[in-house]
Amino acid sequence: MSTGQTTMSTSGIWSVTDRSMPVRISGPAGFNGRSLSYAGDYNGSVSYTATTETSAVVWYNGYWYYTKPQAGGIVSGQTPSATSSYWTRFTGSFQNVATNVLYANEGQLGDFRFYRESGQGIFESTDTSIRGVANIRLNSKTGQAEFNDVIVRGSIRSPFVDQGTMPSASITDRQDNIIVSGPASAGGSQIFSLVWNPTQSGRKVTLVHSRSSANFDAVINAPSGFYIYEFGRRNTSVRIRGEFIELVGIGTATTFYGWQVVSRKYLYGGLTGSPANYRTGRAPGVLAMGQVVGGKSSMEPYFIRSLAFDGTGQTGTGGTSTNMSVTRISEGLYRVYFPSAWVIGAGYYMVTVTGAGYTFEAGTSYNRSTYPAKATLISYSASYFDVMVSDDYTRNDGDFSFVMYSMCDITGWGGWD
Repeated sequence: MSTGQTTMSTSGIWSVTDRSMPVRISGPAGFNGRSLSYAGDYNGSVSYTATTETSAVVWYNGYWYYTKPQAGGIVSGQTPSATSSYWTRFTGSFQNVATNVLYANEGQLGDFRFYRESGQGIFESTDTSIRGVANIRLNSKTGQAEFNDVIVRGSIRSPFVDQGTMPSASITDRQDNIIVSGPASAGGSQIFSLVWNPTQSGRKVTLVHSRSSANFDAVINAPSGFYIYEFGRRNTSVRIRGEFIELVGIGTATTFYGWQVVSRKYLYGGLTGSPANYRTGRAPGVLAMGQVVGGKSSMEPYFIRSLAFDGTGQTGTGGTSTNMSVTRISEGLYRVYFPSAWVIGAGYYMVTVTGAGYTFEAGTSYNRSTYPAKATLISYSASYFDVMVSDDYTRNDGDFSFVMYSMCDITGWGGWD
């Protein structure tokens, strides 16, 4: 209600005074504002939240939509559209936005979304079709990055980190190339700890132990139920001294078995005395190994058992084996053939032979003697080598073992012919 009064001043100016009494308007309380929950691309088989408190937001056919509140709190199997009773199309969309600074705790950029989770900033792709998880995921707090597939054109390197300069937990779980330099225990050994859980499956680690004193080495101990595998054995611990060692974690996504030692290389030779005075040499390249059973005839057939570097080789009778064969030239003299493609020439390989068992008695007898067989490499060519077997100064049929090495592995292209 209002009242009013009109007056005229002595100067002839009219004035109006108007007063209004206060009026109170009341009604029912409104709903709280709804929160929006990002749900990615629309999927007709997914049930979406649709309550008065929360709406699901989806991308469909070039537009963003959010669910309308439903009696059951769920929207399922209802395709979004501008006229849908289940969805509302966002109207606040812009083709272009230009800004210097944008602050946001959650959002979507194309096929990527960003949000905060337990105090960590996450940036990840919305596509999970390959392995059921985001194809790309970055964690701003831990620095971890996860990718389903990576192609790198260029160099990837992980510099060695000195164990003495970083916390142990950071070293063993996040560094793959480590210089073992921690303090020695009372027994004179450095104890180095690896991580033993499924997160290490497939991980490759290189450890370098460069302490020159012969009184110190490094020890890796496996916890109960785990092992360190090397040379076909499973060990509860391994030692490293003046060498580097490569390991790979063995296990699945849910089960970890232990660490496999892939290789060891010495940084210097000798475990006692001055390391500079010793050399460790190079590993030979084995082309083939096997045994020739030196029978006398069809009554006591001769044959070869062999295994070559390419995985070929088998037991054969009548002098045959995959890629290798043997011929008895005469009593106690055998010729072993191999593919000429294995070597450059006669001077580019080496053969060691060793007698095996006892020789046959001389003449036409098929009985074994009581004399140990001796084997000697007589000659060699680019496709075969000859071996003589005896038990004294005369030849006798008998068995021998052999190992064939490539000299190219030691001397490059150099031979000795």
